[in-house]
Amino acid sequence: MNYQELIDTSKKYYKENNLKLSYEYYVKMFDLLDSKLDKCNNQEEKYNIYREFNNYTLQIESEMLYKITDYGKEKVYRDQLYNKPYLKLIDITNDSKMSVLDDFCNFYEWGILESNNKYIIFDIQCGCYVDSGNEFDINSLINRIVGRAIDYYKDEEEETDDEYANKLLEIATKYAKKDKWEQKWLEDFRNSLKNVS
Repeated sequence: MNYQELIDTSKKYYKENNLKLSYEYYVKMFDLLDSKLDKCNNQEEKYNIYREFNNYTLQIESEMLYKITDYGKEKVYRDQLYNKPYLKLIDITNDSKMSVLDDFCNFYEWGILESNNKYIIFDIQCGCYVDSGNEFDINSLINRIVGRAIDYYKDEEEETDDEYANKLLEIATKYAKKDKWEQKWLEDFRNSLKNVS
């Protein structure tokens, strides 16, 4: 692919909110630049190669450039510091009941990573940290994941699964925060299950 094709493809994926692929094609532009420079020994010709490259990159709007380069920095940071498998809640807690949340994370493409003796959640699909990389202790980590699992169950699942829903409810009740909003949210979910059954 030439510069124009790479830029067009990167823009296409950016418009589709696929930062991962947009960034990959953006990087390929630099790979192409390096390839051309490697074949060149003449300083003036190298200057022309850089100038051609810069002319093409001017087609990339600032907002897109900031977003995909921020994604790239985060990716490099993650690859350097977290080049290891994602953690499982069942291993962290030694609680077999957490397998339901591990299954949800696999399905939802959330990965758990350790950070400063706490935990962060990485959204594998969009290539970014959940909640801007907020660090969770184990209780708030479980609370965050089970909350998302329940919301997904309520909003997206076409068929009810009482056993699955009750497992989520049991975990959510155990790790719930004490604030009124969360208690009300849990009570609404509990009542919705009673109404279904």
